[in-house]
Amino acid sequence: MTTPTGETQNSNEGAPLPFRVALAQINPTVGDIKGNTRLIIDHITRAREAQADLVAFPELCVTGYPPEDLLYKDSFLEAAQQALWEIVESTAGITAVVGITHSPHSGESRNPSGLPSVRPSTGGGGARPPPAGVKIWGGRRGIGGWGGGGG
Repeated sequence: MTTPTGETQNSNEGAPLPFRVALAQINPTVGDIKGNTRLIIDHITRAREAQADLVAFPELCVTGYPPEDLLYKDSFLEAAQQALWEIVESTAGITAVVGITHSPHSGESRNPSGLPSVRPSTGGGGARPPPAGVKIWGGRRGIGGWGGGGG
């Protein structure tokens, strides 16, 4: 647009910047934490290259779904948590929403709802703790704030 004085003015000035979301529709293998981690990191890289600001993964993508009795093995849960930190290291320049479970013995919030429970992110945020709670009302689920207060 041109102003009365002949200056060119950007008509989008003041408009919010676009926010690009990538949905990683992956098919992780139950119990293959190393393979699933490689798959997740590959899709984070692809989303970043496509200039996405955020990439969202399905529930329990690190462990594969449904992990069933594997959730009773501490070594399995520890491997999943270790994989999460490897995934966090790959998130420079993009935010990733990654579904993972926590040990029932750790005192951390469990997330049986299927909502993503950990949000590795960039910008100094690191991995955020799981939601403090999930509330169900009227057949709808809502996150009751991210763990650690605030959110």
